[in-house]
Amino acid sequence: QALSERIPGGWSSAKLAALDIQWADLRPGLSPVDKLRAKGHVEDIAPATEIIMAATQPPTGTRAKVRGDAVAHRKDLVAASWTSLVVRAGWDRLQRVSLLDPFSDEVPTS
Repeated sequence: QALSERIPGGWSSAKLAALDIQWADLRPGLSPVDKLRAKGHVEDIAPATEIIMAATQPPTGTRAKVRGDAVAHRKDLVAASWTSLVVRAGWDRLQRVSLLDPFSDEVPTS
């Protein structure tokens, strides 16, 4: 919030939008988090080994696990997003498969 108040254009600024995308970059030295950590502005809340494990081996029962398994093993997978998978359901049809939020009380409907 403080950064959005200092940058001309605030939340609609291209600079802030680029930072938002860069924030998710996990490659060492490229994430803004690494720069903030080097300046002492970030406190890690988990050991590095746990962070690496979480990034490469998602816990069972999560959307990340389902998505990762689908990307690794489903030859009919066309797309994968945070909330759904898209698979080829025949030569001329695609089917969207919803990945429900495991933390919500949402009940699937048929």
